[in-house]
Amino acid sequence: MFSSIEAPADDPTGRVRSGRIEAALRSMERDVRYRKIADEADYVAFADTRGSAVWTFTTRAHRPHPAVVCREPKTEANGTISLVMRVSCYGSTPDCDGLVADFKRLNERTIRSIQEGAKP
Repeated sequence: MFSSIEAPADDPTGRVRSGRIEAALRSMERDVRYRKIADEADYVAFADTRGSAVWTFTTRAHRPHPAVVCREPKTEANGTISLVMRVSCYGSTPDCDGLVADFKRLNERTIRSIQEGAKP
């Protein structure tokens, strides 16, 4: 069984504080523990090579900039796999709400894909 849950909208791991998203992005670009998996006009994404977390940073071309979303699958005690999503967003409230809604839809598609792949 799979589900999508959302964590509080503070910083994802303590590395990213208000106003420090750009610094965190630059740090990940230089850190070999993170592999760039997407580089688009409105976002850049990194996979944590030590685990399964994916970090997505908005670029200046994306309205809720600066923002970062960290998504990580977690296995619950009952075997259910959840996508935990943490968001730090310093754009306007409507823009940040839209970013969260977009990622919730992405999470739902990801969970459906995992479920379809898990069927015998």
